[in-house]
This record gives sequence, C-alpha cells and structure tokens, in this order.
Amino acid sequence: MIYIAYIGIDLGTTNLKVLLFSQKHGIVDFEKVKLSSKSFKEGFHEQNPYEWIEKTLFLMNKILKRNGSYSPKIKAIGFSGQMHGLVAIDNNGKLVMPCMTWMDRRAKEEAKLIPEKVDIFSITGNLSNPSFTLPKILWLKNNEEENYKKSSCFFQPKDFLRYFLGKNKALVTDKTDASATLLMDIKSHNWSQDILNVFDIDPQKLPKIKNSYEIVDYLNDEISREIGLNKNIPLIVGAGDQEAAAVGLGVLDEDESFVSCGTAAQIFRPTKQLALDKNAGVHIFCHPFTGWHYLGAIQNAGNVLEWALRTLDFDHTRIEEINMKKTNTLYFLPYLTGERTPIMDADAKGAWMGLSISHSKEDMIRSVLEGISFSIKLAYEKIKDVLGEENICYLIGGATKSKLWSQMIADVIEKELQTLKIYEGSAYGAALLAAIGCGDIDKNDLAKFKPQVNKLFYPNYQTKNYYKSKYQNFLKLIELEKDFRNFL
Repeated sequence: MIYIAYIGIDLGTTNLKVLLFSQKHGIVDFEKVKLSSKSFKEGFHEQNPYEWIEKTLFLMNKILKRNGSYSPKIKAIGFSGQMHGLVAIDNNGKLVMPCMTWMDRRAKEEAKLIPEKVDIFSITGNLSNPSFTLPKILWLKNNEEENYKKSSCFFQPKDFLRYFLGKNKALVTDKTDASATLLMDIKSHNWSQDILNVFDIDPQKLPKIKNSYEIVDYLNDEISREIGLNKNIPLIVGAGDQEAAAVGLGVLDEDESFVSCGTAAQIFRPTKQLALDKNAGVHIFCHPFTGWHYLGAIQNAGNVLEWALRTLDFDHTRIEEINMKKTNTLYFLPYLTGERTPIMDADAKGAWMGLSISHSKEDMIRSVLEGISFSIKLAYEKIKDVLGEENICYLIGGATKSKLWSQMIADVIEKELQTLKIYEGSAYGAALLAAIGCGDIDKNDLAKFKPQVNKLFYPNYQTKNYYKSKYQNFLKLIELEKDFRNFL
C-alpha cells in the first residue's frame, strides 16, 4: 500500500539533511551529507550555494530510490536552514558571490555603525551584530559596490535552495528568517522602511515575507523527472533551522524550551507576548505559529569542540572515557568566533586559563566541554530571567550523541533534560510544515507528532558546588579577557 508522504530538507552549516515522512509510518528515512566551507581570511566564512543544490538532489535521489513506493505519493517539500546568511543573485538568477554565512564576521565595523544611525533594537527587537544580514549587505555596498549593484535579490540560504528547485522562481522568504536579518519590523512582520531609508537599501532587492507553511512554488519539471517525482509538487516556504526544530519538537508554549547544541548552540523559548529588554542580551525572532520566541545564540559550540579535537589530535570516541571524578582546574573561554548571547562581542577571543605542565589533553578537552556548557548556562539564565522557569526542556543536536556531555549540560544548567528518539528536529519540522501547508495536518494537532523521549538526564546535585564555583570563575574570566584585549 502507498501512503502520502512529505520531504523535509534542512540546510545546515556542517551538514545538509533530507528526511522522508509519512503520517502513517512517521519518519521513513533520513540521510545527511557534509558541506564544505571556506575561511580564507580572518572573519570570513563562505559556502558555495551550488554545492547545496548538488547535494540536495543527490540525497533526494538516494532516499527515493531506496523507498520507491513512496515516490508517486510525495505531496510536498518543506525547507529549513541556517540563518543570517547573505546569498545574492543577479537578474538572471545567477549567484553574484559565495554565501556569507552566519559565522562570517567581516562586517564588524558596519555592525557597530548601525545603532549610531537608527534605533535598531526598538524596530527589530535585536542588537546589532555582524552575524546578521543587514551588516553583511552594508559591507557589500562599502567594499564590493559592483556586486551590490549587480544583486537583484538577497536570499537566506534555504530560500535560495527553494528558488533553484522551483519552476516559478519565487522571490520569497518566511517571517522567521526575515526577523533574523536586522531588517524586519518585529511588530508588523514587514521590512522596516525606516531601516531601508536610513541605509539606502532598495526594497526591491528583498524577497516577499510569507508564513512558514505557505505554498510558494512547485518543483521544477526537469528536476522532477531527474529524481522520479510527479510534476507540480508544492514547495513550502519553510523556516529557519531552530524555528523548524520547534515545529518538529512541538515546542509551541512558554512552558517548554529546548537547548540545541550542534555547530553552534541555541536556547529556544516561545512567547505570545512581545516584551523587548535591551539589557537581556538575547534575540527575539518570529515563531512559525506562537508569535515570537526568545533565542539565546551561542556562536561557539560543536565548531569549537571540533577545532579542539583536531588541534589536540584527540579522537572524539575518547570523550566518553574522560575521568569526571577528578577536579579539573583548567578553564576554557570558547570564543573563537566572537560571541553573541549575551555578551554580544564580535571581538571576544578564546583562551585556556590555568594551564600547567600537569594538564593532559583529556583535561583540555574536558575544559572545552565545560566552557561551552557554561556559555549555554549564561544564555539559558538570561531567558529564564525574562520568562521564568519552564516545565520541560529538550536537548537536541550533536551533543546528544555524547552521554557525558549531555549529563554535563544538565548538571551545569541545573535542569532535567529530555533527549528524543529523533535526532534531526529541523528536517522533521520542515516535513511537518509541508504537511500543514497542504492542509493534511492542523497546526493545533502538532502535539500528536511529538517525538518520543529517548533519555532523561537529571542534574547530579553532587556536582552542583563544583560547577557553581567554576561558573562564577568563568564569568570573571570573560571580564579579564576584555581587559587583556584593551591592554593589547
């Protein structure tokens, strides 16, 4: 028997993922493939969007060949992706330049200039940071004027991917991605004319803003033939990666949150009331359904752990063997790419502190895990200060592959964490958005599709004093690092 199914595509920073979902059988299949990045200069971080397309088609073809009985009944495709990027196309739909990803910090000076010219926080709900799209556009204007003039539309990564796959070449984005550009009015959900006027940005260069579940295009006929799908399969606009994950996890109320720890880390908490607090140091973006959500954005997580493992030649399989019983006197500031929540400092630097000849590679890796966990706690506490404590908190992302690290995060933030039987929440959320867009699932019924809990990690209160003391010292070291930079 053949059942209606949907495809969810998640364009991450490290991996691209494709998931096949059926209401009858749940998640049928899943595949992922690594993406390459270039960081050829301090602060620069780029990806080739044509690689995204090539690998998307490769994975879709692979999954559909393996599950051929579903191909005739694929009803829609949904999208999710890394946020804050800049993908510029010309009038012919060709790329003007590589994608400047969220990790790209070349627009530091532009980011500093923005709040001097406009009250960016009161309009967007966010403080200026070079990770966002607006500073990147201004950098392009200031440094590559010809490329700026040549650009006819500025996309977010998932939107370029959908544009390329679509037959009508719709120039659209969704409100979750738009709210994370520093260009959208957080109250009206429209591009801010004030911001566009102040910085002389042509509004025609920006895509139209839609709801995350709307059908905005149909799969290109040639691609349909190539991968064996029917013609005119709807393409749903989709959502940012964390917002799609919220759909996949069914996190719709203030009473629930999740910590996502992958390449970067995020703390996600929905809210129905828009309350702007400039001193909180957290982001506020649009939720696909609830209204808004607070986001603690930690720039340095899995990317920094991978750097440390590679630099120290320490195999990741040895992480579970780290001796957690002995006291570790070593500290690590993980700010290798600056930091966002809550310190909002693009110039912040990383450091090992307290290093002595008695420390081993194992001690150093443990201090990296602790430093990232302390950064998560710092952002988590800021959101808790605004909304109070929630009942349920999920842990998703690459950190869940490690029992040791999952337990450490629970211990550090002093919160019970639930991991789930699905790993790829964003791709799953993209598939659910596809089903909602087709009218096959009601958004009010998302709770029925919540993934099953896999493991519970309870805070170990025997470690409470140890981590509390180290965390307080960690906060002091953040200030010391600032002083050190001033000294230099």
